[in-house]
Amino acid sequence: MSDSLFYRTFALDRAKIDPAKREIELSFSSETPVQRFGQFEILDHSPGSVDLTRLNSGAAVLLNHDPDKQIGGVIPESARIDQDKVGRARVRFSKSALAQEIFTDIADGIRNAVSVGYTRGKVLAKELRDGVEYVTWSFVPHEISIVAVAADATVGVGRAAHFETTEQNQGRGIMSDAATETKPDKNVKGILALARTFNVPLADAERFINEGKSKEEFQGFILESRHKAQPVGQLMPDGEIGLSGRELESYSLVRAIRGFTENKRFEGLEWEASVASEKRYKRTAPTNGLIVPFDVLLHKRALNATTPSAGGYTIGTDVLAANFIDLLRNKALVTTLGARMLNGLTGDVTIPKLASDPTATWLAETAAISDSQPSFGQVLMTPHRLGSSVPLSKQLIVQSSLDVETLVRRLLATVLAQGFDLAAIAGTGAAGQPLGIINTADIGTVTYGAAATWDKVVESETTLATANADTGRLAWLVSPETRGKWRTIPRESGEADYIWGDDNRVAGYAAAVTAQLSSSDRTIFGNWEDLILGSWGDGLDLVVDPFTLAKSNQVQITVNMHGDVALARPASFVVSTDSGAQ
Repeated sequence: MSDSLFYRTFALDRAKIDPAKREIELSFSSETPVQRFGQFEILDHSPGSVDLTRLNSGAAVLLNHDPDKQIGGVIPESARIDQDKVGRARVRFSKSALAQEIFTDIADGIRNAVSVGYTRGKVLAKELRDGVEYVTWSFVPHEISIVAVAADATVGVGRAAHFETTEQNQGRGIMSDAATETKPDKNVKGILALARTFNVPLADAERFINEGKSKEEFQGFILESRHKAQPVGQLMPDGEIGLSGRELESYSLVRAIRGFTENKRFEGLEWEASVASEKRYKRTAPTNGLIVPFDVLLHKRALNATTPSAGGYTIGTDVLAANFIDLLRNKALVTTLGARMLNGLTGDVTIPKLASDPTATWLAETAAISDSQPSFGQVLMTPHRLGSSVPLSKQLIVQSSLDVETLVRRLLATVLAQGFDLAAIAGTGAAGQPLGIINTADIGTVTYGAAATWDKVVESETTLATANADTGRLAWLVSPETRGKWRTIPRESGEADYIWGDDNRVAGYAAAVTAQLSSSDRTIFGNWEDLILGSWGDGLDLVVDPFTLAKSNQVQITVNMHGDVALARPASFVVSTDSGAQ
C-alpha cells in the first residue's frame, strides 16, 4: 500500500514567480481531508510525519505527472513544512522549449494548478466523524507536476482534489498558493454516510455531491432504488467498489500487466483499486496479482504481433479498431432467459423453500380439523472456483494499435461468462464444477427415441404442467443442430407449419440456441426463473506471471472468480434423455 502513488492538486500564486530565474514558490501539501473510496485521507504534517528527502534532493518537476516530460526541478533544500502545516517548495524551470512554454503559460495566468505525487506511509490515526472514517497518514512526496485541469470535487483513486480561488483573489482570477482543496461539508459527509450504511455504489454518492443535491434527496434515491429492486440482476453488480466514470475510463489492465512485467510491481490506479477491493471483499490480493473489481469488468488467447491470426492483424496504422472482427463464441444465454442472480455472497448460502403445502379437507359441520403443516426445505449454494489462463505477447502489449484493453477485458469477461453458463446447463457437480440443470436429480424428462416429433414437444409441456411448474419465464434452450432439424419437422404431416417457427418460438414459447448444448445432445424446457446463479462478491483474482513463458516473450495471465448454480425447484425443468431431438 505504501508504494501506491497518489495525487493532490493545489493552486499557483503568480505573485511568487521570478521570471529572471524561471523560479516559482508553490504549495504542494496540506492536512486538508481528501475523499478516497468512502474514507477521508489526512496527510499529517507534524514533525517526523513528512519525508522531504526526495524533494530536497532535487526532485523532478513534470508536466501532468509524465516522467518523459520533465520541465524543471525542485531547488535542493527548499522544500519545507511551514507553521500553518502547509508544505511548500521552490522550483526552477529548465531552458527547454517545452519548459519555457509552460512557464510562460503560468506567468500569463493560463495554467494555474500544480499537483504533487506522493506515497502514503503508516496509518497514524483513525476516527469516525458523523459515520465517516477519517484516516491520518505519514507520507513521502515524490515529484511535483504542472497540470492543466484540476479534477472533481470528490476525489477518488488516482485523481487530484478540486481547487478553488480564495475569496480575495476571485475578482482577478488569480489562484492562492494555499492548499485550498475542497473540504467535506456536512451534506457531503451525510451522503457518504448513507452510501456506506446502505451499501450504495460510491459513484452514485459522487454524482449527487457533484450535482449539489442534498442528503435528503440522496436518501429518497436510496428508498426509490430499493423499491424498484428486482431479484433478477446483471452479472456481479453488487461486487462494485464505486469507481467513478473517469476512473473506469482510466483503469487499464494492460498497463497494470505491462507495469508488473517491466518493474515487478503494481502501481497507480490499478493497485489502489485492488487495495480498495481488499477492504470491500475482506480478503488479500494474490501474490504477484491484483483484485480486479467488477466495476472494471462490467464497464466495458494467446496473441502476438507477428502471426496474423494470433494478434498481428491488430498491428499497424491501417487497422480500424472499431471494425475488429471478434472471435465467434458460444452464446451465454441462461441469464438472458431469466436466471436469477444472487450477488455479493459471503460464505455458504442456504435459500429456504416450501417443500409441500398444507392441505384442506371437507368436513362435517361439527367435525374437528386435523392439523396440516407445510414442510420446508432449503437450497444450498457454496462457492466454486472458475478460472482461465491466457498468454499475452509482450510485443503485443507494447505495440498493438488495436484497443487491446477492450479486447483483454472482453476476453476475460466472455470466457468466464461462458464457463458459468455451461456449468448452469451441464455442470457435473464433480471436479470442482457446480451441478447444472441436466445433471440435477428430480427434473422432468422426455425421451424422443428415433426422432423428434410434435407429440414429444407437447409431452415436455405436459410434464411441466403436471408438476404445476408451467409458470414464470418459460422457454426452450436447444443446440444449433436441434434447431436445424426442428425447422424441417412439420407439426402435422404434409403441413408447412414446423416445430421451430419462423418467429423463433416453439409451441408458443420463446426459444434460444446455443452451442453450449452440442456436446450434451439435450433439449431443455422450463421456467428459467427457478435457475439461481450465485456469485461471491470478491472480484476477480488476476495474477501476472512474466517468468514461465519468458523464453517465448509472453506473459501468462491467470484469472479466477467464484460462483455456484442451484435450482429452486428441479421440477421446473424438463430435459430430453437422449439425442433423438437431433
